[in-house]
Amino acid sequence: MAMRLYTRQELEQELREKWKLTPTKHRSGTTTAWRTPNGLHVLVPDFPKDARYPDYIVDRIVEQLVALGENPLRKTDESKKP
Repeated sequence: MAMRLYTRQELEQELREKWKLTPTKHRSGTTTAWRTPNGLHVLVPDFPKDARYPDYIVDRIVEQLVALGENPLRKTDESKKP
């Protein structure tokens, strides 16, 4: 199975456009906090400047969004099911 490798710019563009996240100035040694539309935060790994991000990083971010109830791609009808 092939794995996509994102540049930092490609990853950040996907986080902004598809997942509706906004970067913050809050950083640790290895992550940056990104804000969801409702003001919650997810942690995104910071790789070295020229490193590529494997596509599973997006999966981990989506897991955080689902846990927070902040997945913008989730159908609203599904959230009303018991």
